[in-house]
Amino acid sequence: MQAVVAALLLAGTVAMIVGLSRRPLSRSQLAIQAGELRSSASELVLFAEEQRAGHLTGAFAQVHGQSLLDSVTETKQSLDEAKPEPGLEGWLERARQRAGDIEKLAQQVQQDVTGGSGPLAVDSPADELRRESAALQELEEALKH
Repeated sequence: MQAVVAALLLAGTVAMIVGLSRRPLSRSQLAIQAGELRSSASELVLFAEEQRAGHLTGAFAQVHGQSLLDSVTETKQSLDEAKPEPGLEGWLERARQRAGDIEKLAQQVQQDVTGGSGPLAVDSPADELRRESAALQELEEALKH
C-alpha cells in the first residue's frame, strides 16, 4: 500500500514538473536567464584575466573553468528548449545567439586552461566576453521594461 502511494506521489510530482517545463517562457523568466548569462560572462572575464596573469593554480583553474562552462551550457540548453510567450520570439532568439557565443568563448577559455600552457599566451577572449556581457545587460534591461 505504501509503495502504491509513493508511486502515485512520484508520478504526480513528475507530471507537475513536466507541466511546468512546458509553460511558455515569460518576459521576466527570459530577463533572469539573460542576467545569468551576463553574470557568467562577467565572471569568465575575470577568470580569463586572472589565468592569463598566472594568478590561478592549475587544479583550481581547471575545476572553476569547467564549472563556468557547465553553467553557460546549462543556461544555453534551457534557452534552446524554451518556448516563449507570444511576442518574445525575437528576444529569445537574441538570447540564444548570445548564449551560443558565450558558450564558444567559455570553451575557448577552458581549452586554454586545460591545454597545459599555463597562463594564456594570447589576449584571451576577455574583450569579446565584455562585449557579450554589455549586450546582455541591454537585453536584460529591455526585458524588464
